[in-house]
Formats: sequence, structure tokens, C-alpha cells
Amino acid sequence: MNKYNGNKKAWLGIILIIITLMIWT
Repeated sequence: MNKYNGNKKAWLGIILIIITLMIWT
């Protein structure tokens, strides 16, 4: 359960980086 929660947080960070890159481009 804890491992899954950490993976979810990592995905959120990746999505945030992609959105930031799209805005900057």
C-alpha cells in the first residue's frame, strides 16, 4: 500500500514537469 502511494506521488511529479515544459516551450 505504501509503495503504491509513493508511485502515485512520482507520477504526479512527472505530470507536473510535462505541464511545465509545455508552458515554457
